[in-house]
Amino acid sequence: MRGLHHIQKYGVQLRSRWLVEEMADCVSDLWTLIGEARYGRHDDRVMSTLFNLWAMHDWSTRENLEPLERPSEQNAPRWEATDISYDQMVASWDERVAALGDD
Repeated sequence: MRGLHHIQKYGVQLRSRWLVEEMADCVSDLWTLIGEARYGRHDDRVMSTLFNLWAMHDWSTRENLEPLERPSEQNAPRWEATDISYDQMVASWDERVAALGDD
């Protein structure tokens, strides 16, 4: 339901015509709150998209969760706040892991 609401509010751009066609074949059961493809049709792309939306937004079945905070004693790099390249990031992690073996 959250994924469908997110899509209806234009929170995601659907660029695959095959995904959109599969979505057109889906029906929902208001009793069980489950959506699935009509008999004889497929819903693999739709379910994968909804699972990915769930994971990307870190939604939970519990409503009152506090957001996860990075422990202050941990000095792990914040890669998302830098302009580091993938290769530089891998090299940096290799150095950090190698330094753990020196202790």
